[in-house]
Amino acid sequence: MPKTAVIGAGVSGLAAAIHLARAGHDVVVFEQGSRYGGKMGEIRFDGFRFDTGPSLFTWPELMAELLTPPGTEEGKAWEKLDLITRYFWDDGKCVDAHADPHTLSLELQDKLGEDPARVRTYLAECETLFRLTKPVFLEKYPMSARAWLSRETLRALPKLPSLKAWENLHHYNRKFFRNPATVQLFDRYATYNGSNPYEAPATLRVIAHLEHNEGAFFPGGGMYSLATRLYEKACELGVAFRFNHPVKALQIHKSKVVSLEAKDQVFPVDHVVSTIDIMQLSKLLPGKQKRCNERKLERFSSSALVFFWGMNQPFPELSLHNVFFSNDYQAEFNAYFNQGRLSDDLTIYLYISSKRHLNDAPGGMENWFVMVNAPVNQGQDWDALAAGARKVILQRLKKVLGKDIEPAIIVEKYYSPRDLQDKTGASLGAIYGQNSNSIFAAFQRHPNRLPSVKNLALAGGTVHPGGGIPLCLLSARLATNLILQK
Repeated sequence: MPKTAVIGAGVSGLAAAIHLARAGHDVVVFEQGSRYGGKMGEIRFDGFRFDTGPSLFTWPELMAELLTPPGTEEGKAWEKLDLITRYFWDDGKCVDAHADPHTLSLELQDKLGEDPARVRTYLAECETLFRLTKPVFLEKYPMSARAWLSRETLRALPKLPSLKAWENLHHYNRKFFRNPATVQLFDRYATYNGSNPYEAPATLRVIAHLEHNEGAFFPGGGMYSLATRLYEKACELGVAFRFNHPVKALQIHKSKVVSLEAKDQVFPVDHVVSTIDIMQLSKLLPGKQKRCNERKLERFSSSALVFFWGMNQPFPELSLHNVFFSNDYQAEFNAYFNQGRLSDDLTIYLYISSKRHLNDAPGGMENWFVMVNAPVNQGQDWDALAAGARKVILQRLKKVLGKDIEPAIIVEKYYSPRDLQDKTGASLGAIYGQNSNSIFAAFQRHPNRLPSVKNLALAGGTVHPGGGIPLCLLSARLATNLILQK
């Protein structure tokens, strides 16, 4: 039975462990922290529970294939949302982004004056784009000869112009929709992988397909319950976990990892799957091995500043997911991508899991996850920046909701990019590793292997195909396939 080590117990690490255990490997997961989940975490205090990472769940088939035997139903582990996000603007506009494309198109017609047929055409194009890119890019490493010569790729080549990879997302959306608010709504999908819609390719509109054609879902116990289910499945399959065991080094012999060092112990291995940040992995390799290229600062994805507020009353005008848009979206992205600072005019994302999972807050109360996009950590004074952002957030919420919500906050904490860096090992606190702010970014992500180390495969948000729950699960599948094909 091959002895395989997985480095990192985040979503990718848990998924890789399950794939490998099912294939008959003896799997041990080494995790630097005290619990599983990685960026998909949770905190509890004063009777409130908060998810600390991803808050939207799409493409559930990827999770189901890990949690259930092939051909069986997952049951009611998650529910499909009819209303995905409620959007607010300072001028009083409010749009309910329904999952159903037809219902969404009528809402955008009623609230923003859009042609509903135009909206449905846009989403249909997003679906076509997904069907095109899924087999040739998401489920393969695109720079390999096998991928380029595959039947799917050859069939897709004539359709490549439809990707609009040479046109940025904002420019494409501006041509498609008449109302700037609609453009802003669909521009927001670039933030789902930490990118700038004014620079990232229009290919990213594929993300809208997953929400509005495939659907968005909410796990019954909150987002962290997904990590718990993966962990329990891995344990059921015999996977061993070593928490508080940061890997210090990989020993290489004849282009293969022969052992790893963790917590002053040496563990012999036959294979390794690393799911940690690619820059952190490079520090574990011997000096003579090929190191990962240092990532230029401008290639890092955005980070986030998150407030966790326990509210002493319910707010029925709010939904599970809410967005309060800034008045100058482009200036906001320019601030944190090009100036390394928070904007003076912030878009606010507000997630209230207790709207669906009542146990996340005491009776009659709500748990608010309040997030704004932020630059990566370069030693900024985050306490001062958080204090300033808090004032901006409270002012915008008061203006839009028509009430002062600050007195309702009875407990609070906040996480900065510095905390994301320290708690999850994300380089500079970049949530998604690399951004997609160029037409070549998708092909510049690190592959799922190191050519110089034959039995080492790579997964996680900083390698191909990228960050976010679905792509991390796909990266785990790609990485384990590399191990199993040996």
